[in-house]
Amino acid sequence: MRGFTLIEMITVMVILAVLAAIAFPSFQQLSINMTVSGTTNDLVAALNLARAEAVKRGRPVAVIANGGDWSAGWQVVAARRVGGVLQDVPTSPGDEAACTADLEDDMPICMRHHGPVGTDYQVHGAASGGGEDGTVLFGISGDLRQATSFDLNICRPTSHAGEAGSRRITVIGSGAISSKRDTTGSPAGSCA
Repeated sequence: MRGFTLIEMITVMVILAVLAAIAFPSFQQLSINMTVSGTTNDLVAALNLARAEAVKRGRPVAVIANGGDWSAGWQVVAARRVGGVLQDVPTSPGDEAACTADLEDDMPICMRHHGPVGTDYQVHGAASGGGEDGTVLFGISGDLRQATSFDLNICRPTSHAGEAGSRRITVIGSGAISSKRDTTGSPAGSCA
């Protein structure tokens, strides 16, 4: 009878273990990069939605950090009429259930709710030239309001922290949104 000897099986298992040990760090880096990129894309999509809705609806629309903490997620919220007067700055309706139930004239006031980012990942925001660090506000012409620019940093987990692998989103006064790798020098805070 032909078969494998115990020594041959142990040799194959050792080779597989060595290959797995070599491949695991690369897979872990790939997973971290994908999570940072995915979070960045979700946030850029929310910013683009807010800007487009501000123009479409003819009222201010904001991306608001949940509880003032970008790492806890965000909401895209339009200004509502209170006593017949349009709000200058939209306010958060609250949690996800309140967001989906918030309507005015059969149109959703809260258009999108995003929950917390991944465990150990962080998002920092900073308004330059005025405004609040927890609110990116777009006016009816799609321009940035209250601030001259707004920066958001999507940071890698603390165990693999680093400015170079983190992502930075910048919204300038005209409302244009850009994203790039590396948060070095960002006013939104360090990802180191």
